[in-house]
Amino acid sequence: MAKTIKLKQIYIGNILESYYKGHQKLPKDEMEFWTKYDALDNNRSILYGGDDKVIITPIEIDSKHFETLKKLAGWKNVINLFPKKLGNTISLDLIKDKTLSTKFIEIIKNNPNIQIIPYRQTDEFYDLVDFLKSKKLKFTLPETFPKGKKFIETYFHSKRGFRHLWEMVKDPKLPIHLPEGFIVENLEEAIEAAWWFMGQKKNFVIKYNRGVQGIGVIFMSQSKLPKNKEAFSKQIRKDLDGEMWHSACLVVEEKVDTDTTKLGGSPNVEMRIDENGKVINEYACEQIIAEDKKTFMGVGMNKNVDKSKHIKIAFAAAKKIGKKLAEYGYKGVFDMDLVVSKTNKLYAIEANLRRTGGTHAHEFCKALLGKNYSTKYFVNIQDIKLEGSKKLTPAQAYKLFDKELYTKQKGYGMILANPDLLACNILAVLFIGKSEESIKKQISSIRNKLK
Repeated sequence: MAKTIKLKQIYIGNILESYYKGHQKLPKDEMEFWTKYDALDNNRSILYGGDDKVIITPIEIDSKHFETLKKLAGWKNVINLFPKKLGNTISLDLIKDKTLSTKFIEIIKNNPNIQIIPYRQTDEFYDLVDFLKSKKLKFTLPETFPKGKKFIETYFHSKRGFRHLWEMVKDPKLPIHLPEGFIVENLEEAIEAAWWFMGQKKNFVIKYNRGVQGIGVIFMSQSKLPKNKEAFSKQIRKDLDGEMWHSACLVVEEKVDTDTTKLGGSPNVEMRIDENGKVINEYACEQIIAEDKKTFMGVGMNKNVDKSKHIKIAFAAAKKIGKKLAEYGYKGVFDMDLVVSKTNKLYAIEANLRRTGGTHAHEFCKALLGKNYSTKYFVNIQDIKLEGSKKLTPAQAYKLFDKELYTKQKGYGMILANPDLLACNILAVLFIGKSEESIKKQISSIRNKLK
């Protein structure tokens, strides 16, 4: 690689690396799907940041898509590196795959103090950092804190940790709450907590402490469960059949009856803690949740979301969380998931201490549309599942949706966010419009073409 090329950031797509251990506790079919999904989901990393960057992914980003996005955004200097063979841990591939490692090291040598930014701070990523330090290479880690403080990220990223963090910083003056709930030691105690909610005639949720993407979340309706405790316990054990439910920690909490007419029922705010510990509001969104009411499908950003009183309250609460995390040394991106009840109450559900399912869309929209894009545009990014046996390749998708694609001349349209996910029968699309109606028409057009 020519030494004249100057690069600013290296983004490491280590989504699979972050979750593969949890996936291994799933039934075989689910494990295989989520492993494949997360490996391909890394390819959204091309949307991060601006020009002059390296994107490292477990699988090569589709070349046509790669060049299309570069041209659309006006990027001249973007590089995709990937290993010869797909593995669970891209950080370790950067050490063990000689060809990949050589290119990676050369880039750092030629760009002293280049920023290295992972999707998440994993044990394997810290091994990579130690490896690079052993080579006396100069680089910066703007979204990573010292290895000795990894526990802080691991702990507060969990369902249990978030409840603890909330109690540390909650402000009685802010009208935002946690759902009533219990942190339990094991499945036996989870059943007792669930039985307590039955006595209160309340629906409830049982959560695996480290679940993601809706994995490890079971919704329970008290009206459909046995009223006899022995039969009730037997039913819960049947529903919670799987290795993860025998872990050392679960959370049982009241299920909030959400109002999907308000911010989709499940809004979210994303924050950033910079290297000086300053907590910055990044963006607010309404989350798009699948019909199972738990699987994350995407987000929507627009001026209506920004103006919501619930969002202003959420940002205020998230800023307090950010200040506490900054005291512990955390830096980088984190978000807070929320729900709005049918009584119009706002509840905080959990925090994710990492880049999230909307970070890539937000950063790309800033690069393409401008810093304050949500005041001028309606943006929606979501996964659309292909039904039945329908198959579509990235090349076919570009051809099929040619007339719907975004252009700067039109000022609206769809952008294929990650066509590589078509291998999982999922079409990841970023929709851009000047109104909510424009977004709805675009989504309808795409869905009709997929029928």
